[in-house]
Amino acid sequence: MKEKKYDIRMIFSTDQKTYDLINLMAAKKKCSNSEILRELINNSLQASALNANMDLITEIVRNEILTALKPSVERLASLEAKTCMASATAMYLSAEAIEKFVAPADRVQMQEAYNKARKKAASYTRGKEDGKKEKN
Repeated sequence: MKEKKYDIRMIFSTDQKTYDLINLMAAKKKCSNSEILRELINNSLQASALNANMDLITEIVRNEILTALKPSVERLASLEAKTCMASATAMYLSAEAIEKFVAPADRVQMQEAYNKARKKAASYTRGKEDGKKEKN
């Protein structure tokens, strides 16, 4: 393997503990202290660059997730709109049937039944059962 040529020399001072750790790392990897220092400096520079660009990376990831989820979200919204339309159609069809087929004297009771059913439906959609209040 051909050795890399480095044309810039840097000299710095450190404490004994750091020097011992560098020596230990070099011995474990069977390389020179200079190679360990270059590796540590390069890793630190890469980490700094990554941290400096974290907002950009986060935005890219967020946009990719939204792009991937968009068809599913749109499909669910479409299904929800169709469900709402079917529900409203059934409700108004029931109201029309009551209007046409229930005697005027009995319509008050039917209106009360409708209101009661609507309240139960609202409770059901909020996750409550039989119109009972949720316990916190």
